[in-house]
Amino acid sequence: FGWDIDFGASVQKNDSFAVVYEDRYREEKYAGPGKVLSAKFVNSGQEFYAFSYTDTEGNIRYYNREGRELRKQFLRSPLDYTRITSSFSYNRFHPILNTFTTHRAIDYAASSGTPVSSTADGTVISVGWNGGNGQYVGIKHANGFSTGYANLSAYAKGVKNGAKVKQNQVIGFVGSTGLSTGAHLHYEMRKDGVLINPLRLDLPPGKMLNEEELAKFYAERDRQLAEYSL
Repeated sequence: FGWDIDFGASVQKNDSFAVVYEDRYREEKYAGPGKVLSAKFVNSGQEFYAFSYTDTEGNIRYYNREGRELRKQFLRSPLDYTRITSSFSYNRFHPILNTFTTHRAIDYAASSGTPVSSTADGTVISVGWNGGNGQYVGIKHANGFSTGYANLSAYAKGVKNGAKVKQNQVIGFVGSTGLSTGAHLHYEMRKDGVLINPLRLDLPPGKMLNEEELAKFYAERDRQLAEYSL
């Protein structure tokens, strides 16, 4: 559900969830949980569903009740955080420079060392010290997008210029390098080189299954709903 819900900010009192997953056994001994088969999350009274479905090409993906893939180009947030300390603004008072400046990014407060993940598939285009941004990773994505992750304490193994990264892959760790008053992630997003507000990004919905696949998917969806009472 990370493509639709920001779990750091959107979860409310009385929200609920149910998960149906495989139990694995080896020689009749329990070997831990396996694949998630289906899930339901109720957020502020709105129901979100996820159903695992294997298409005719053998691809396993998650879909909503209508048969639309849940996966989108970007995740809603790049880490598990405690709160947003600075939002996207053209006139923010800088706590170190003691003057009003633009802050075209989102600052997420989190404990030092918290893993930071790429919000989309892409290619690393910048790794290293970046002035007030401290230790920084820049990633280029499809459709003219790029993202930046600043004030890091360290980089993840294998993160270097030219490296390919996957969505939700850890690329670094929260720190307080550069112009910073405490541990946080400074997260920025560009579209065609222009900084934009990632919290207002409205991406197209996921791909819909074709008619042949839909019939099979609906049968599997209904079986899961009936069997597990989601």
